[in-house]
Amino acid sequence: MEQVQTYFASIDLTTWLIACGLIVVMFIIKRPLASVILRGMLSAVKRKNPDKAAQLLERLTKLLGYILFVSLLLVALPYIDLSDTTTTFINRALTSLLLFLAYSLLYRTLMVTVNWYFDAKAKKKPDRFNLSARNFLISGIRVAVIVLAAISVLSRWVSNLSGLVAGLGISSLAVALAAQDSLSNFFGSISIMLDKPFDVGDYIVIKDELQGAVERVGLRSTRIRQLSGSLVTVPNANLASAVVYNETKRSQRRIHFTVGLEYKTPAENLRAFVKAVEALLLEDPDVQNDSVKVWFDAFAESSLGVDIIYRVEKPNYYDMLTIRERVNHGVMQAAKTAGVSFAFPSLSLYKTD
Repeated sequence: MEQVQTYFASIDLTTWLIACGLIVVMFIIKRPLASVILRGMLSAVKRKNPDKAAQLLERLTKLLGYILFVSLLLVALPYIDLSDTTTTFINRALTSLLLFLAYSLLYRTLMVTVNWYFDAKAKKKPDRFNLSARNFLISGIRVAVIVLAAISVLSRWVSNLSGLVAGLGISSLAVALAAQDSLSNFFGSISIMLDKPFDVGDYIVIKDELQGAVERVGLRSTRIRQLSGSLVTVPNANLASAVVYNETKRSQRRIHFTVGLEYKTPAENLRAFVKAVEALLLEDPDVQNDSVKVWFDAFAESSLGVDIIYRVEKPNYYDMLTIRERVNHGVMQAAKTAGVSFAFPSLSLYKTD
């Protein structure tokens, strides 16, 4: 109790009360004051795009309010009579908090700007819009801001930051050796961003072993959703060096199959069936006429083989299935009309006396 009385007796009570009053007032008005400041700064943006200005105002007002409040605490700190050690510690703590808030404000501003840019790009060129580039850029900005914030905060607590960095550099070789795979994946992600073999949402096939829709391309790996519903994570280093078939970027799809007819089929019926299937394909609006090929191909073990080849102008896989089903029904009807029957694997046995 005596120490407290001695402390209050040694300070200028009026100055101390004024400082505390300003702190309380700033805490109450920090958000309205930040809103007024941002409205003034965003007046030009508001004239061109009110929605963007409102979005920035909503995302940044709270953070700017805390920045103003912490700044006032730093200004008021010298007027509160504390020991040098305590003042130094509080100053460093408040400065670190201020830096953290400032970098958070910068990060939010950059995120809003990046989203604006890619949204505008998607509206202008929706077919060429690359969601992978957006995710990669966002990840890069996040890492850069975290690193810069960490260095800035550490500089307030470590007097010889260059010495600390040099010491970390000595051990970085061991870290780099242990993180070879991570570095390979990082450079693999850069390769994917530059080469753009696929975008988020594309359906890809990798070495005929893995196929699915791309959900996300990150700094280390790419996530692929298979038709079964399972989510597969593929390291970018492996993906960058793999053979990737982008099914979404197809301009058309080629369909090839063989129909086997019974060996007892008359030649006239066989020719009628071939012409009927060819006419069926030429009349289909989704089939490319110059791609239609139907011919009697071979004498198989238990059937007469008729090869059928055509291309459809629907790159979507499920659209292709619909067209192929329609054609298959037409082939069955053509067989019935031509008086031919489909063969099935069979074996003939001949008995001799």
